[in-house]
Amino acid sequence: MIIKKENMPQIPQILTDLKLPKVVSTVLIMEKKSVQQISENQCNLWQKVEALNQTISNYKFLKN
Repeated sequence: MIIKKENMPQIPQILTDLKLPKVVSTVLIMEKKSVQQISENQCNLWQKVEALNQTISNYKFLKN
């Protein structure tokens, strides 16, 4: 299963449905948190890149 932002909240439910041992599901939930952290960081990075692009285009516009 590929973890995407859309199915993040459903992961605990999916784990419950699979009837995995508690240890496995705990590990997977911890993994999920780090995946979530990574995707949040990625979003922040993209926002910074976008802001930088905006700043550069504003600067070019002002210079002309």
